[in-house]
Amino acid sequence: MARHGAQPQHRDLGPGAAPIRERGQLRWYIYYTAADSRLSDPSERDRSHRLYVLESAGNDPAGPYAFKAKIADVGTYQIDGEPFVHNGQAYFAWTAPGRGLSGGPQQLYIARMANPWTIEGDVVQLPNDGGCTEVREGPTPLYRNGRTFLTYSSCDTGKPDYQIWAIAVNKGANPLSPGAWTQIPGPLFRRNDETGVWGPGHHFFFKSPDGSEDWIAYHGKNTAEYTYSFRSTRAQRISWNADNTPNLGKPLAAGATQRLPSGDPGPGAIAIDDFSTTQGKYYISYTGSWTEGKTCGRVYLSPKLSAGAHTLTITVTGNKPESATNSYITVDRAEVYA
Repeated sequence: MARHGAQPQHRDLGPGAAPIRERGQLRWYIYYTAADSRLSDPSERDRSHRLYVLESAGNDPAGPYAFKAKIADVGTYQIDGEPFVHNGQAYFAWTAPGRGLSGGPQQLYIARMANPWTIEGDVVQLPNDGGCTEVREGPTPLYRNGRTFLTYSSCDTGKPDYQIWAIAVNKGANPLSPGAWTQIPGPLFRRNDETGVWGPGHHFFFKSPDGSEDWIAYHGKNTAEYTYSFRSTRAQRISWNADNTPNLGKPLAAGATQRLPSGDPGPGAIAIDDFSTTQGKYYISYTGSWTEGKTCGRVYLSPKLSAGAHTLTITVTGNKPESATNSYITVDRAEVYA
């Protein structure tokens, strides 16, 4: 999902959203959504959302990247494009209005990929359920024993009932045949009032470093209010049911203690050198200009520390402006994550 080093060249686009990074033949590709920032009317600008691709200059996932193409443009609002592979063939999935691409609630569509930046053949709308009618978005794949699960988020993302559902296609079946897909019953992932998590969704899956575990990353909110704000990124391990369907469990509380993904070595030993005046091992420098006035702020985030007591020493250097009557330092907020 990282966009580090990306340098898009398509200058008429507004802010991008929902990037997905995929590895191709000796190249990396970032799929993202963007709107035409030249349109002054907000509704027109929103309807201009389309899907685009960046391509890396080499095999380094950190880039640099350059604009490659607009992908799967069917002449209507489109968001959340992501490739998936079934039976060795790549397909592209995205979200667009329903009712034959002419309006209505957002639905899921797929098409065969000719290459990482081009679709070919028919565009197919996939059947699905979702607990509410207004939105199906964020399609992302999950694989098990040759079966492809196309998971997606349902309902308005501002609502506390935003949730994750899935449809599946069996090994050997044709994904472009709507009848080949079966609905997985009920939401796989939804609000958890007991842990204070609402609206979990718009997710993706990843393997633990040793490949033995499946994990989900998603956004959720700590409020049941109807709002698009306060979404934060979370991750947790998932499991599989006896029938080989995914078991996403329940959203954990924000900050809940979890074991690291299997094979993750952890952050390692980190020290902070507060005394040296020249750069060396463990030397960290935080620089910036102080603002004269009633308030000024500086955020300090330490590396992960071991359990126990710690002391934060603040040293002020430089001269106080002659116009200043006094100077002082306050620590207004400190957060400790166990």
